[in-house]
Amino acid sequence: MIELSLNKLQKYYGATMVLEDITFDVQTSEKVGIVGGNGSGKSTLLKIIMGIEEYEKGNLSIKKEPH
Repeated sequence: MIELSLNKLQKYYGATMVLEDITFDVQTSEKVGIVGGNGSGKSTLLKIIMGIEEYEKGNLSIKKEPH
């Protein structure tokens, strides 16, 4: 089952694109890592997933936990 899905996510700071067309799924019980050089957008991506940052384009879906 898909827990997290990103499809063509884009993020800009001013006129600078920091994330372009980010697309991936995380399945139940999968372990993932985010790797990249300094300034490549790793922290920004995590902030978007956590709902701290907004994004301009694309889709983000997070499975809801049952109450």
